[in-house]
Amino acid sequence: MMNKSLIALTVAGLFATSVNAKDNQRVGSPDSTEHAIEDAKHKPRLSWKESLEKNYGLSIASDYNSYYVQSNDVMDGADDNAASGVFRIMGSWAATENGSLNFKIEHRHAYTDQAPKWFGLNDVGMGSMTGANFSDQGARVTNLYWRQNFGDTVLWVGFLDITDYLDAYAQASPWTDFTNLTLGTGNGTMGLPDDAAFGIAAGHMLTDNLYMLGGVVDATGKSDLDEFTDNVDAFLSENVYHKSIEFGYTGAGQGRIYLDNVHVSYWHQDEGSRHDPYGDSEGVNFSASFMMGKWMPFFRASVSDGYAPLLSESVTVGTGYYGLFQEKDTLGFAYQWGKANEEQFGHDDDQYIGQVYYKMPVTDYFQIIPDIQYVDGGAMNKAMGNDKGSQVVFGLRARIIL
Repeated sequence: MMNKSLIALTVAGLFATSVNAKDNQRVGSPDSTEHAIEDAKHKPRLSWKESLEKNYGLSIASDYNSYYVQSNDVMDGADDNAASGVFRIMGSWAATENGSLNFKIEHRHAYTDQAPKWFGLNDVGMGSMTGANFSDQGARVTNLYWRQNFGDTVLWVGFLDITDYLDAYAQASPWTDFTNLTLGTGNGTMGLPDDAAFGIAAGHMLTDNLYMLGGVVDATGKSDLDEFTDNVDAFLSENVYHKSIEFGYTGAGQGRIYLDNVHVSYWHQDEGSRHDPYGDSEGVNFSASFMMGKWMPFFRASVSDGYAPLLSESVTVGTGYYGLFQEKDTLGFAYQWGKANEEQFGHDDDQYIGQVYYKMPVTDYFQIIPDIQYVDGGAMNKAMGNDKGSQVVFGLRARIIL
């Protein structure tokens, strides 16, 4: 377990790192609060939102997301479909010239007895989740943090979602891109603490193209609205942390660092976390993606050790294609080989997962996203003594931008 002196050194190192504020480099995943709000500004805006930003420095965005999944090949006695909805509101208050308060609050609710989050694992039997964000949790805080620029330094302190800054790539958003958990942040081999994990993170542009990111957050807390504040005490007293550091290259210049990106991430999660009660877990992730005209192919590979991850090894290849039939649509495809984590499933057999989706903007404020997921050798099926071979899951998302 990481001792307090090492925590202090890590935090001190994070304070020493920086992002060039003058370059306006947008650090983090495409689904981070700051990116989501910035994207909303490029759509036709209501006058009252413009007034809030102009007069008070407050930018607000919100959306409502629904997801329905169905499979005709589920485990015996299991549900063959699931559906849920998520309302999100996010905001950024530019309280000072160099500092802002950022938040994202959600309400996640199931329409059916089973939510899509657990459909893939419990009903289909894959060693993954068909839609991890689409649960029945209720009201929750995803993040609530202060962002501060100190000259060239950018620092985030508060309740953080580590997927906002760790192992990001352009199609990592489960709201608009791949919904399957193992195709997102961590590639299925990363132990992920709950959102609203209290801690600190920072980034540093070493050159115009080289960067580093790092963070230390509590790994024991919950994101439920009535419990998330307990994460502060846990961070200070429990000493059970998720730590990460990432080094990468970006060719995006003044743009977002997850475009034209190559990075290597290392993470470590202490024993006693919510998802790893039996010992420490750690792993290394590699990711590369580049824009080639309208194509963005990517390659991701990772290994891990310990109980927390679903997979111990994985390799993913895929691509996105932007502007297939209209300017703002996206076609995405990914295929993954993974090795089941023996500590989780009792075996280390191979599992193959694929997903294809098509994001179709109907209007500036409404999107429809059909998808097909494929699994062969589902890790949970094999753990239960089943051998279903290949299975298919059909999904449909609808997103209303409010």
